[in-house]
Amino acid sequence: MRLAALVVLLFSAGAPPASAADNGAWKGAAAYLNYAPSARSVAMGQADSAAPSDASAVWSNPAGLSLLASPSVATASGLLGLDRSLYFVGVAYPMSFKYQSFNSSFSVREVFPIAIAAGLTNYGVGGIDGRDDFGGRQSSFQDVERSLYVSMGMRPTDWLAMGMTWKRLTQNLANASAEGTAYDAGFLLISPEKYWGQCNLSFVSKDIGGSLNWKVPDDLLGARFDYEERVESKLVIGGSYATPGKRWRLSLDAVQAQHQQLAFHVGSEFVLYPGLRLRTGMNAYDPTFGIGIDHAIGRVKLALDYAFQYSLDSLHSPNWVGLNLFF
Repeated sequence: MRLAALVVLLFSAGAPPASAADNGAWKGAAAYLNYAPSARSVAMGQADSAAPSDASAVWSNPAGLSLLASPSVATASGLLGLDRSLYFVGVAYPMSFKYQSFNSSFSVREVFPIAIAAGLTNYGVGGIDGRDDFGGRQSSFQDVERSLYVSMGMRPTDWLAMGMTWKRLTQNLANASAEGTAYDAGFLLISPEKYWGQCNLSFVSKDIGGSLNWKVPDDLLGARFDYEERVESKLVIGGSYATPGKRWRLSLDAVQAQHQQLAFHVGSEFVLYPGLRLRTGMNAYDPTFGIGIDHAIGRVKLALDYAFQYSLDSLHSPNWVGLNLFF
């Protein structure tokens, strides 16, 4: 009985409560991977696969890492309600390689942008009531899920960027544990800046081949049960338009999770004053809002972001805070 109860928890503790905003995309193993680990992304309805801005691109689209103009350290903290929380820290380092190419009778000095990045997400559910085989109360325990990201992005041409992310997944629930891997692959089509603005198109395949291999001990039987739980893959197609000077940005992502309904995410960002940005969006059905403040001192820029998502059919609306450093 205890083993059966634990197996039920394995499938439920890590998944956020079902809601209209979830639109079917919050099920299966490592469901927390659907949460954007970025206050800016949350404020824009998680519609940022074609609009990267910092090291959180390891989650949204690794191809966007090659567009970063300077090294980035990104942190985010999300209070999700129901004793759930998510924390993220990431670092990205862009570089460029110069080489000579030959066209007709003259040579051209080319620049090949490339970026490497790493990140860590920690998702936790606290205060889970422990019960014995007869339903008696025992000490509470936690569900802790983590993902380690290692990413690389490159921009071989002015109009194309590509990238890949490797994920190491782990989970600990009571005395059971799991580990596994998954991969993301992303592309960005980048238009040159024109008098009418700039457009980007994105294509991202997430959690390719993702799985968790569980080890569940049973003290009563003196045995251990092993099984594999699949992580549902997702396909993201997105677009982003920025007005001249990039004062306005509009973004749209269409997300098709495996065996789930198609979900749409829309977002916008408006530069009200230099250093002050207003953001809003729709995360599937839930409206989102946020603000961003940044200030530069010499070559170092500090950005503080806040985001709020109003859950239409839940008593708990997530709040996010992000702190990013560019240098």
